Amino acid sequence: MNRKNLREEIKKNLIIIPAYNEEKNINKVLNETQRIVPFYDIVIINDGSTDNTGKIVNKCGLELISHPFNLGYGAAIYTGFLYADSKNYNAVILMDADGQHSAKDIIRFIKKMEEEDLDLIIGSRYLEKPNYKTTIFKLIGHKFFSFITSLILKKKITDPISGFKMLNRKAYTYFIKSDFSQSEYFDSDILILLGLNNFKIGEIPIKVGIRNFGESMHVGIKPVSYIYKILLSIIITFLTYKFKRKQ
Repeated sequence: MNRKNLREEIKKNLIIIPAYNEEKNINKVLNETQRIVPFYDIVIINDGSTDNTGKIVNKCGLELISHPFNLGYGAAIYTGFLYADSKNYNAVILMDADGQHSAKDIIRFIKKMEEEDLDLIIGSRYLEKPNYKTTIFKLIGHKFFSFITSLILKKKITDPISGFKMLNRKAYTYFIKSDFSQSEYFDSDILILLGLNNFKIGEIPIKVGIRNFGESMHVGIKPVSYIYKILLSIIITFLTYKFKRKQ
């Protein structure tokens, strides 16, 4: 494949970055991503930010889609998927706008998907020893979700709620048409949905950075409530799948 064809092939992949009030982080994230993977298309989903996130993205000259108000993480991902589908992208990479995900890992996502013909790849913080400190409560929560999803899918999943992932066109368009397309608990729901429907899933180890400014898109959900709601969402997704199989 010559250099021109290689660039065209790369541009068939889209990086989707959902953002909510990330004015202090987004510029650095976009600059780093463009520097490391300059031939990849990027779309930022501005989920009703009340700060200058949208203005900063516009100055970068990148594709920006803005929600009129905050619709939530799941809705932001859904909007990104619809955009990818409308432009016929072969695959999408999801990464956070807070600087915790490294664009350097994107190349590894692409390589693994090509080598193993996977539909969904999760960037796992726990395939290797974590490079950051976390609370015992959060660690127990992650271990619990890993156990539940691994049990349901009959496949070891070390980081089921990671927001750094890659999906091919078959996977992301399947999710668009599903009953869970705008679920607030997208990360766990898409994993369960695709896994139960025989999509091929893999993981790669990633290192995460420290959020220096702002708050997560998941802020406002108390830890205990968050765990309960994700677990409930996993159960609903699983039972819906079982019910439809019997029909």
